[in-house]
Amino acid sequence: MVVYAKTAHPEETLAFLEFMTTGERSLDFAMTVPGHLLPPLESVRALVPTYQSDFMSKYGDWVITLNNLVPNAFSPALSMGAVTDNVYYGRLSNLCPWAQRLWGGPPIDGTMFQQILIEGKAPDAAWTEAAEKMRAESDAWKAENPDWAPLPAPEPVATPAA
Repeated sequence: MVVYAKTAHPEETLAFLEFMTTGERSLDFAMTVPGHLLPPLESVRALVPTYQSDFMSKYGDWVITLNNLVPNAFSPALSMGAVTDNVYYGRLSNLCPWAQRLWGGPPIDGTMFQQILIEGKAPDAAWTEAAEKMRAESDAWKAENPDWAPLPAPEPVATPAA
């Protein structure tokens, strides 16, 4: 963890961060939105299957499956090429060079979800429009950077068991 050098009380700040992000407190926080907030620490993720709540009684299998996927979770902006032609190549740290155009603000996919959920746009139509916008942005960036080439893909890896 890192604390800003000019923080008034750096030791107390670090202690608070450690307190909130470890152990039962981290698990309790993550389980305020189970399956959406997933603990990043393995020691805390190991506690998820035994967490007791009405939600876990009903949907625990779903939450546990998502919890098991955390080590391979990634952002599309940071993992370009991790999935290509339906083959998973593992967690990559390969920045998508046109990511700012897609997710910088407002994000194209985020706007798509708002159109569907708030404006009532048909999901197929919203997805088609968003995909076309994303393709146009990536094509424009590539046209502006003709010497760019993607990194070669590593060897495929097996996907984690759920």
